[in-house]
Amino acid sequence: MALHEVATAARAGHGPRAHAMVRSHTGRWLSLWGSLLDGDEEGNVSVVIQPAPASEISKLLMLAYALTPREQEVLQQVIAGTPSAGIAAELHISPSTVQDHLKSIFSKVGVRSRGQLVSHVLGEHHLPHVGL
Repeated sequence: MALHEVATAARAGHGPRAHAMVRSHTGRWLSLWGSLLDGDEEGNVSVVIQPAPASEISKLLMLAYALTPREQEVLQQVIAGTPSAGIAAELHISPSTVQDHLKSIFSKVGVRSRGQLVSHVLGEHHLPHVGL
């Protein structure tokens, strides 16, 4: 289904929107990118299927877990290994506000620590069970 949708979007000239992410039967995330074949007047397209980069997966997971924009910024800093004091300085918020955001993120993702959070977002690549 996703392959057909990507090919259709490419034929319609949607460029960057001719993209989808899907899970394989083994649970691995894949990116599909479609584009028209150069010089082809019949509308033939190519679709490239490749493992999805961790950055794409983490963006998808942030949306799936309904993280607020600020929680997404905090999570990106956590993934980068930035300590709470550094996150507070980078985002111009107090350390206690960072902790509040982390508590909310932990609750939404269903983890108890930074290590579990990073492992879950970058390692396991599971979506929450919210009908996605």
